[in-house]
Formats: sequence, structure tokens, C-alpha cells
Amino acid sequence: MKVRLSASSTGSILATLILSLALETACYSQNPVGTRNQSECLIVLPSAFDVKYKSVDGTTQLVYKIYFDYPAKSAIKAIAEKLQKAGWKPLQSDFWNPSIPSSHGRGWQQFEDQTTRPTTMVNQWMAQWRNPKNDIVSYALEYRYPADANPDLNSLRVFAILIPASIAERMPKTSPK
Repeated sequence: MKVRLSASSTGSILATLILSLALETACYSQNPVGTRNQSECLIVLPSAFDVKYKSVDGTTQLVYKIYFDYPAKSAIKAIAEKLQKAGWKPLQSDFWNPSIPSSHGRGWQQFEDQTTRPTTMVNQWMAQWRNPKNDIVSYALEYRYPADANPDLNSLRVFAILIPASIAERMPKTSPK
């Protein structure tokens, strides 16, 4: 599925882009979290590099890069299996926009990000899990490359955010129209 992202775009793709940009900005601009405070649900895959943890407004965020060929099935499987073993359950719809299926069911999405210069193509997989305490962990995996260049489907960026239940229950959600 190819989508053009512009100022008039709505729905989950824009929300996903905003979340990805917010995570990236926050992960590079806030105070780091000590290694002993890192949650087990924020999974760093083997061979990851540029690994950064941050604590922002009560959440714990993780961003890193890894070389993994698209569609990164074994990376997604490794994350999902570790979360499942720890008692996390996949959400079948997007946490912030429940009317939109998560990538657990719909898989990868591709869109053109016209908010960047040059315009970039983004292949993105994004989904959330909930644990028995109602904490939420969200993962966004993406390949990003200039729209007018050969696709880079090997350099994967992974964004993860742990949202404690007390914060998640107060977060705004888009209601179905």
C-alpha cells in the first residue's frame, strides 16, 4: 500500500509519523535512563547500534539502528516472542486510533513523507502490546530512504516506548467516525 503523506493526510499514518518523529526527537534530546532502569519489554536486538534509552514524561523510550533486510520477519518474531514470554498480549488495533488495525494484522505500510526534504519513502511496521498491569509498549520499525533514490531496505530503525498504565489511561485516543 502506497500513501502520499501531506498536510491534508489524516488517520494512523500521520499519527504514526508524529509518534516516530516525537520518539526520535525525545530519544536524542532528553536525559538518558540508567542501564539498571531499562525495562525488559524494551528489547534491543543483537547487532543493534546507536542504542539510546531516554526517560520522557514518565515513559521510557528506546531507539536504535540495525542492519536487517526487509521485511524483518525474524526481528518482529524475536520481539513478539520475548514480549509474549513476559506476559504481554498484542493489540489487534492501534492503541491511539482503535478503528485502525495494528501491524499485527495488516503488516507493513508504505507511505511518502512529504514533510522531509528531500521527500522520503517510509516502510513502517507499528503495533502495541499490553501487559496484565495495563502498561503499553509500542514498537515502530521503519526503513526510510529518499523517494527519488534506490530503496534502502536493509537499514532498519527501531523505536520503542513503554507507557505505564497510569499514563496510558490518560492518553487521548481517536474515536471512530
